Amino acid sequence: MDTTQFLEKLEKEKTDLELLLKELEKDTEDAKSNSDEASTEISDSSDQYEAMQGIFSKKEVVKKRLDKIAYALQRIKENTYGTCKKCGKAIEELRLKIDPAMTTCRDCSEK
Repeated sequence: MDTTQFLEKLEKEKTDLELLLKELEKDTEDAKSNSDEASTEISDSSDQYEAMQGIFSKKEVVKKRLDKIAYALQRIKENTYGTCKKCGKAIEELRLKIDPAMTTCRDCSEK
């Protein structure tokens, strides 16, 4: 299997997610500094808490996706990319086009 198109797609997504993570880190710092300066009213505190929770949730999703991408890039280097982790059969190319970080074939993902 020619992995060039998947490598390019994974590298681009990795770059985009790393930029997003930096923005989220900045948002975290901004929210922290705003909470230090904000009034102590309960409504302000709860709004700030919800904002921080939203940022932390987004960061967690981005980090998990980056881990999946890193694993897919490692598999490309090891020449194991495109094979199902569970059964060892080839992962359908359409499936990899939809999500190049996919690690299982359709049959194994449905089990």
